[in-house]
Amino acid sequence: MISSFFFFLKVEASQARLRICLMLNHLLKLMGEDASIDDDLYQKIFDNMLLRLKDKVADIRSQAVTALQRLQDPRDAGCPIIKAFVFHMACDPSPVVRRTVVRVIGATRLTLPHVIKRTKDVDESVRKAAFKFIAEKVPSNTSDLSLYNLSEQMFNTYLLYRFTSSP
Repeated sequence: MISSFFFFLKVEASQARLRICLMLNHLLKLMGEDASIDDDLYQKIFDNMLLRLKDKVADIRSQAVTALQRLQDPRDAGCPIIKAFVFHMACDPSPVVRRTVVRVIGATRLTLPHVIKRTKDVDESVRKAAFKFIAEKVPSNTSDLSLYNLSEQMFNTYLLYRFTSSP
């Protein structure tokens, strides 16, 4: 069933592409966290959603990010999805896309410096998402992460937020 959706991701009508991305996201969410995805299906989702990350419509790019969330490997520095997420987090002109990436990217030593940079984003919703990411996904015990590898300014930003947000 899902395989038949991929044809419609290439149509010219942006609403059709958006609806297919929404439907694909909904189906992936319904599968649950423990469900496995067939290798063929994985590759089709991977290829098509990476293409949709380059779509001219921001909402479609945002939905593509959400679909790719399950396929990312944040521990792998060479993961093409993580590379695309880092690129869109920093360079996408739409705050909706940047915020979505901050919300779904896996929390690791590789991704944390990029999320911390988003605490200085021009859009307030992206900054809020970055601070929420740090508060929820980064352990309070800084020895758990190699925060020493961060620049001094990024480390100070992290510490400032960590100590001012505690109850």
